[in-house]
Amino acid sequence: MCITALVSAQNNQVVNAYNAIRNKEYDKGKIAADAAAVHPNTINSPKMWMYRGKIYQAIYESKDEEVKKLDTEAHEKAVESFKRAGKELRLIE
Repeated sequence: MCITALVSAQNNQVVNAYNAIRNKEYDKGKIAADAAAVHPNTINSPKMWMYRGKIYQAIYESKDEEVKKLDTEAHEKAVESFKRAGKELRLIE
């Protein structure tokens, strides 16, 4: 039961990242995606890496200076995340 709760909690971080993209809440999405990116239960999830890439891409491309300030390395992190999403997809096939 406890292990199921931990896995579910990390899957919730992936869902939180997705919802943050939809709601343009990139600060919340960044926190959720970064937590999921280092957790053993979600680190190999192509979906998580894709969402993380989209969040960092949105931060990088934002016209809002406050959003851009969320991460000065957003471009690099977006590229890294999209590459990782592709790598994880290839490992599944």
